[in-house]
Amino acid sequence: AGLRAVARHRTMPRQRLAALLWEDSDADQARVSLRQALAQIRRAGGEGWVEAEGEELRLGVDVSTDLDAFQAALARNDPAEAARLYRGSFLEGIDANASDLAQAIAEHRARFATLASEAVSRELDRLGDSAEAAALAHRLLGLDPLNEAAHRRLMQLDAARGMRGTVRTRYETL
Repeated sequence: AGLRAVARHRTMPRQRLAALLWEDSDADQARVSLRQALAQIRRAGGEGWVEAEGEELRLGVDVSTDLDAFQAALARNDPAEAARLYRGSFLEGIDANASDLAQAIAEHRARFATLASEAVSRELDRLGDSAEAAALAHRLLGLDPLNEAAHRRLMQLDAARGMRGTVRTRYETL
């Protein structure tokens, strides 16, 4: 679904897709693997997930994903909803062997992580000095342990509550 969401209207030849996904296999085996994967996708998600035009494949345009909802929340400037929808790295757990595919996934991961971080930061600013802000900052650190804005915000929140030792510890561990 993640790849579908970022390549909504693009088509790709079956041969190219098979080579990307099964680069360690010969061409015939890669096509068999692609055919099996497409059959599984259609069984799980229905016919609308993958559209075929001869040798060209396009991921279905009528299926919505959490990535679609995340991007819509960003577009309507709803950082609270974007923060709620962002659950981690793009296609987390998927390790692509193909260099082109791996590079594309890495680029999307970085872009969506940046967008989510910016949305969460805006929502943190809106929440002020609340427990909800602290929970959101902790959630952001769970997604990105090196997020400087979240660490800084937690230090501000802890300082406002008089928790100087916690602030010092957080600062020293950065």
